[in-house]
Amino acid sequence: MSKGLLVLWLLIEFGRLYLTPAASEIVVTAYLGEPVTLPCLYLSWSQDRNSMCWGKGQCPNSKCNEELIHTDGTMVISRKSSKYQLQGSIRRGDVSLTILNPREGDSGVYCCRIEVPGWFNDVKRNIRLQLERATTTTRRTTTLRTTTTRETTTFETTSAHNETQVMGTPNFNNLMIIIASSLGFVLLALLLTFLLRGKVMETNCSQKHTRLDNAGECKNVLNDMQHGQEDEDGLFTL
Repeated sequence: MSKGLLVLWLLIEFGRLYLTPAASEIVVTAYLGEPVTLPCLYLSWSQDRNSMCWGKGQCPNSKCNEELIHTDGTMVISRKSSKYQLQGSIRRGDVSLTILNPREGDSGVYCCRIEVPGWFNDVKRNIRLQLERATTTTRRTTTLRTTTTRETTTFETTSAHNETQVMGTPNFNNLMIIIASSLGFVLLALLLTFLLRGKVMETNCSQKHTRLDNAGECKNVLNDMQHGQEDEDGLFTL
């Protein structure tokens, strides 16, 4: 290789390094198993001139490593898996990547590459995804509170039901006692009336017999008096 060609090659490489925009890095933190969106927005998007790709790893000099999604100016034209979605408006330059149900293997650096016509004009953004396990303390506490509330409600309902049954039973018993007492009182009154009626009838009969006996004695006394008067008259006559 001649010195002229070597110098030309070096100039091209240095110019390429100088003209290529530096790829900025953004850090996004999310939880395992929960959808996460890696932002990528290009305000100068043109449907006729721009396209883009998402890849795993740092943005290379061209294209995307381990390409996940590739779009033209309006829609997705290739996709590695339905796990990767572009839910923004591609026509407006919103090409943010949404990863569904991320796992530990999904952690790492992702490349959003906006392909712009011309040499070394592509816009590159490196986004680092950090995934953490969701804390379970809050969820467990919520579950325990819900369970406690349900148990308390059930207990109160059962107690109210039992109280209703317990309160209803004495009322029925009291009613039966009152009815039995009333019947006993009526029977006792009838028995006393029957006994008193017998006594009254016996007393009346005794009084009638006494009056008859007195009448007989009076009649005998009168007869005796008449006989005595007749005897006296006979003596005076003699």
